[in-house]
Amino acid sequence: MGQIGRRQFLVATGATLAAPIVHAQPVKRLPRVGFVLTTAPLKTMQGEKPKQLVMRAFLYGMREQGYVEGRDMVIERRSAEGTPNRLPGLLRELVDAQVDVIVVTGTTMVRYAMEATSSVPIVAAGMGEPQALGYVKSYATPVGNLTGVVVISGAAGEKRLELVKEMLPQANRVALLTQRNDWELAAKGLLANAATLGLELEPVEVQMPDIDAALNSLGARRADALIVSSAPPFFVHAKRIVDAAAKMRLPDFHYFSVAVEEGGLASFGHDPFEIFRRSARYVVSLLKGRSTSDLPIDRIERYSLVLNLGAAKRLGIAIPRAVLLRADRMVD
Repeated sequence: MGQIGRRQFLVATGATLAAPIVHAQPVKRLPRVGFVLTTAPLKTMQGEKPKQLVMRAFLYGMREQGYVEGRDMVIERRSAEGTPNRLPGLLRELVDAQVDVIVVTGTTMVRYAMEATSSVPIVAAGMGEPQALGYVKSYATPVGNLTGVVVISGAAGEKRLELVKEMLPQANRVALLTQRNDWELAAKGLLANAATLGLELEPVEVQMPDIDAALNSLGARRADALIVSSAPPFFVHAKRIVDAAAKMRLPDFHYFSVAVEEGGLASFGHDPFEIFRRSARYVVSLLKGRSTSDLPIDRIERYSLVLNLGAAKRLGIAIPRAVLLRADRMVD
């Protein structure tokens, strides 16, 4: 090695030895959000723009608040995929995974979540009256680990009965597609309302995941109309329900507007996209350090009436002008 080369080597070596030792910085732990659905296939919940509508709505709401999956948080997705008795295990799994927040939907899943944990914050994206059920002491200042969005679907059920009478004045017998828990919660009000309108209401209980058995039984009910409750499986299986009603030429009245977009006659209920979008705001507040007791429960009271003019024509139904004027949206 020449004189110059040796000198350069010694300088470089000295510089290396003199450099301070840099330790690798620990990777920052991203907050983890558990997100659970009852019926949706798990594969439809995946990705940045998932096929599943409410998952997409939730991600949209999180982005509105400046939270992007993979950069600001991790979402642990779970679904019972139509088998509700899997829910307790899935929720315990999320608790064991030490998620920071759990997002659930529906009164039954809220109950399972509260049984799974009393410490992890729970955000309900739609539930029945939590105060009446004893889940919280006050909407304004929830005590415990539950907050979120309340929807009162029973009132929507009564309005759908009134809609049946307006659009089908000769109707006498109405089938109600429901799940046992939802029927038990809403039965008293719906039965009283049906009797007032001169309608006989017959519940058709669905035991998930076998929704087809209930749908196949509708033909034997000799009903003049079908009302579909707000249970989460009926959102996921809206097209199957609409197709079954269409084959029997059975006028169908839904809670979820997606059913009308699939060909159903009418819907009257809340917008699930807005419910999950609002729920994202709760999640962000909790991830920023606020507690559930600081976040008053939100109550969505506005309903939307959506009509399918094409379905009405196929069924030979002339929608009264008064109903048309009340519609928030019409599809054909």
